[in-house]
Amino acid sequence: QAVLHVKARFLSTYGKTPSVVNFMAFDTSDKDKFIVDENGVRIELIDDLEFFHLTVENVYKYIMGDPIVQEEFPLENLSFYKNIVLNQSPSNTRVFGRIPFIRNYEKIKEAINAAFDRVTSWKAQDDDNFVSSKNSLQIYLVFSTAGVSGSGMFLDFAYLLKQELMLKEPYLSLRAFILLPDVFLKRSNVAQVKSNSYAAMKELEFLMDRPFENTVVIPFSPEDVRLKYPGGRETIIDNVNPYPFNRIFLINNKSDTLFLNEPDEICQFIASGIFQLSIAGDDRAYGALWEQRGGSENVFPIDKKIRRYNGLGLCEIVYNGKIVQNLSALVHAKKIIEQLMKSNSDITSASNIEARLNEWNLNEINESGQVVNRILPKVYSGGIAPVEKIGKGKLAEIQSNSAHFLMAYQDQAKKITENNFGPILTQAREAINSYLVDEILHNENAIGTAIEFLSKLIKRFQVFQELMKNEGKGFEDKISGIKAQQESVKAQIQNVEKKTNIPFIHNVDKALELEFENYNNLSRKEAEYFKEKTKRDAGHLFFSSLISEIEARKMKFKSLSAETLSKILTNLDDEINKTLSTHSSLPFTLSLHEKLCSKVIEDLTFSGINEFMHALSNKSLGIEKWTELKSEEIKEVMCEFCLNESESKKWSERVVDDILFHEFPPEEINAILSKALSISVPLWKVDMGKLIALDVTTVIGLNNNLNDASCMLNNPTLKDLNVGMRLLDNNVTYTTTGDPSRIIILQVAYSSPAFTVFNMKDYQNDYLNNLSKEEGIRLNHHANQRLQKLMDRMNFDVFPVSKEIENHAMGAWIIGLLLGYLRKKYEYEFQSPLKRQKENGPDDWFSFETSERKVAFDKFINNQELIEEFFNMKKEWVRENGDDKFKAIMNSLV
Repeated sequence: QAVLHVKARFLSTYGKTPSVVNFMAFDTSDKDKFIVDENGVRIELIDDLEFFHLTVENVYKYIMGDPIVQEEFPLENLSFYKNIVLNQSPSNTRVFGRIPFIRNYEKIKEAINAAFDRVTSWKAQDDDNFVSSKNSLQIYLVFSTAGVSGSGMFLDFAYLLKQELMLKEPYLSLRAFILLPDVFLKRSNVAQVKSNSYAAMKELEFLMDRPFENTVVIPFSPEDVRLKYPGGRETIIDNVNPYPFNRIFLINNKSDTLFLNEPDEICQFIASGIFQLSIAGDDRAYGALWEQRGGSENVFPIDKKIRRYNGLGLCEIVYNGKIVQNLSALVHAKKIIEQLMKSNSDITSASNIEARLNEWNLNEINESGQVVNRILPKVYSGGIAPVEKIGKGKLAEIQSNSAHFLMAYQDQAKKITENNFGPILTQAREAINSYLVDEILHNENAIGTAIEFLSKLIKRFQVFQELMKNEGKGFEDKISGIKAQQESVKAQIQNVEKKTNIPFIHNVDKALELEFENYNNLSRKEAEYFKEKTKRDAGHLFFSSLISEIEARKMKFKSLSAETLSKILTNLDDEINKTLSTHSSLPFTLSLHEKLCSKVIEDLTFSGINEFMHALSNKSLGIEKWTELKSEEIKEVMCEFCLNESESKKWSERVVDDILFHEFPPEEINAILSKALSISVPLWKVDMGKLIALDVTTVIGLNNNLNDASCMLNNPTLKDLNVGMRLLDNNVTYTTTGDPSRIIILQVAYSSPAFTVFNMKDYQNDYLNNLSKEEGIRLNHHANQRLQKLMDRMNFDVFPVSKEIENHAMGAWIIGLLLGYLRKKYEYEFQSPLKRQKENGPDDWFSFETSERKVAFDKFINNQELIEEFFNMKKEWVRENGDDKFKAIMNSLV
């Protein structure tokens, strides 16, 4: 898991894995060969190149089948586990963890050499994106002492790496990241984890103490310190290859301010540390992490043990601009939709509607007849044929002539109407559609305005429709009246012919001529009424057609608004809320983008809707086409635009330094940096307050070069912050990370074994008392029996071997704390002048002159806070060990 997270970090930072870097994982389980990183990308290890599955077909059979292998393992463990199925996976004591290594020795050896060849064959010209640091080969070995495989085989791995590679790379640096068992304690089936850890630490301590240097006192054969394997293969431990690691980081799961609950959290913690230490661009900043501090082994001269254990603390101030950019885009998209769904009152006002109707010649109010007069302006039918000789018996002829006239007139009217109706309706559609597309749907309130405009247009056309209906009915009634009048004229003609009613002094022909003209006038009037009725019928149909079409168009927009856009709005709200509620799962990560999210929502100003409309037209995806698109397609179009809109895009283009100092007020910057320093306190099982005397190196990793004016450390705001003086202190070193998304704060505490082992008493108790419940056998947790026998012969233990040495160590611890306080509190005020002149002069309190120590001590005894803390610690020890013992130790030390 740690290897995967390191690989993920390289890929996310550089977009690729540099060929000078190699990842390898060895495990008895072939599960968990991939992770999904924070961007949802699958990161995996390649079989037999990066991942090596170490299998043993039958563990018990393999052990019993080879005397060399059998010699490595305690029989009591074998007898206990013989009835347990031991196939590919080892059992839960670390002694079995060596079996897969021994069984796959050649495979591992071949993989190590192949990886070395890959890394060292890199040349600058192979990839001009990277520059060689010219450092020697660095190998990081990551394992837990709690389990079986890693805990069982780590020493074999370390010595095999050195034996195979140091002849090729004399300055090889092998660094261990060792996870202690505490994080696993809340899980089930963890009865062995403390015992495994204690046995592993005991072997490690023994070998780090260089036992071969003590052969004069306790003679032993070189055979005693060889790691043997079947087939005469072995790894030799001697003066050439003395100790397993150049530097050791002990990783626990808690400090005063940080608690890691899950192994995966610690894997990511370790991975972040390895990544940061691997890419150090400034060797001076990291030199103190790898080399012995000047005089540090003399500060705590406990049993002549140098300070070889490091505690690592880490905090990452992270800024993921893509998250903020995406959130900004979501909010932009939401604002666009909300704006689109509003209405523009200027466009939808009554006066604007009237103006548009008059412009399009569609207004029927005030007898303007803009539609009906265009549909049927005039009818040319030739008129009514005259009666050749007006006289008695000509009634049938005039009726026939009138009927022919009316028929011709109606046919012509219908023909003209039919010819004009379609084009005028098309013109109306085009005018309305053009106005929608060019004016309304390019408007920032497009959808809402379109719906309201179409609604008002429909209401206006409904008025015209009703007007056409009523006027048409009026002309129909007039036509009926004409028919009645014609019947009256016919009756009058008949009376004239019968001479019952002859006007004009009994002139029958004159009377008939007058009545015939009356009859023709009525026919002409009927034709005119028919024309008007036809116009109104066509107008009614015209507006009915437009209303139907506009209603369908309006319903599409309403559906788009009520269903599609509302659905998108809900979806956007869900995504916004999800982003706001998503927090980093890593307790050592401070996410600036999380703090910025609410600010983005509150302060966001957006005036880019016109640009959005323009972008749509360029893509031929105008809003008029949205009614045909699915909600996902519309959302994709909108979000794509909003992601690349300048207001959103700027968030992804800024680096973490810039965000920190320009988006937060000074008091919040101070709180963020103070918390980061607090979180980065090294992960130790012991309370860090009791380790105040340790040397602690703080390293700030920045994206910018320190010579860059925009770098955090060059920002004038920092000098005004409470935390600024700590960060600008000479004891803090800096490096550039190449990662614009992170400010990394590392704190490394340097500890002698005494500080570490005083916190392992419960590990030792489990180790001494660990009996198998079934058979009462004390399980042996040592993975190398020859090494165990040698340690027993030398009376070696992780803890000092006698009470006298333990008391001496405790006394030195107390005095060390006192001197550490003095150094930490007054190191600058009471420095020697020489030290002040030297940029990289000694910083240890013991370099002070005697007179300066006296002044510092006098200063100390007048500081009530320091005195109280010192004597509280002293009282605690005296309560456990007695005052006489304390006085004796102090006298001895003095």
